[in-house]
Amino acid sequence: MCYWGAPWAVSDTLAFGYAAHNGVACGTCFQLDFTGKGHYGANAGAQSLSNKTMIVQVINIGGIESAQFDLLIPGGGVGANNACTGGPSQWGNVDIGQTNGGILASCKDKACVTQKCQTAFAGKKQLLDGCAWFTDWFNIADNPEMTFKQIACPSEITQRSGM
Repeated sequence: MCYWGAPWAVSDTLAFGYAAHNGVACGTCFQLDFTGKGHYGANAGAQSLSNKTMIVQVINIGGIESAQFDLLIPGGGVGANNACTGGPSQWGNVDIGQTNGGILASCKDKACVTQKCQTAFAGKKQLLDGCAWFTDWFNIADNPEMTFKQIACPSEITQRSGM
């Protein structure tokens, strides 16, 4: 993931970011409205997202179903096409979490995620800010459910991505 692709809060109820999604052209934007439910059962993070919205631009595809989005979050996992770890690695021996689930998969609480983010992304402000967004605005939600619709892309998103 490019450093500029980290998500950011616009307000307490609106955030912008980027995602992997199948079946549409890269550059397409979607409005994700979180329902407050977790895909794999109740979790406090997913519940805290109720009535929050995230607008994302698709900049990648993933091995996911057509109704799914992989939100691109620093520390959120490297996915199946992992170019971050293994030799030669751009990260060295830094713990950036599990392939799927990232840092949250081994931590399960904000304090642990925050500490691992600070270690993994020291000196990389955009990534550290994106990981802080995950612990704060996103409240370390684990696979939250959402409804979604395609929308026109906000200029704040397209200016960063160039798409």
